[in-house]
Amino acid sequence: RVHGDHFCRTLMSAPARRTAAELAAISSRIFGTFQNPTNARTGRKILRRRLVGAEIASYYPPLMSHAFPGYLDEIRQRRQERAALLTAMGQGPPKKGEGKKSKKGGKK
Repeated sequence: RVHGDHFCRTLMSAPARRTAAELAAISSRIFGTFQNPTNARTGRKILRRRLVGAEIASYYPPLMSHAFPGYLDEIRQRRQERAALLTAMGQGPPKKGEGKKSKKGGKK
């Protein structure tokens, strides 16, 4: 190892490092590239990807409610009729505050 080489490296390392950073900043401005000198996580790689929402939406068939306007009303009506039938037979859901937990009794 040559003493002069070590001396030269120590003197030139800081300015050279600063010059390299300045060159990177200038080149990123000129070429419009992204500069991240601190290597912080930015999520840029994910945001750069192509959006796939339209492709996923086109994969699934259209909703029945959009294709047939009265479709949801029929389902809702069937559900209400079924609930009324179960309630008439005494098998419907209990009223609020009359379920299993309330019949067990409170803490003492």
